[in-house]
Amino acid sequence: MAIYKWDELSQEEQKKIMNYVSLNLASVREYIRKKFPHLYTGMSPEEVAKGWLMIEGLDGLMDYIDKSR
Repeated sequence: MAIYKWDELSQEEQKKIMNYVSLNLASVREYIRKKFPHLYTGMSPEEVAKGWLMIEGLDGLMDYIDKSR
């Protein structure tokens, strides 16, 4: 099942995503801007994390995080 809503994530998933986005905000915003050029990415880590989940889904988001480590 694909997850695109923040409230459907576990606390652990939310924490992992927020930690990653907080530490890598500029690179995540750039990635989203290049992949989805017509969408507003947000400014704060919380906006970016939730928006990224909405457009990419949990699987795509976690793939990106796991590959970047």
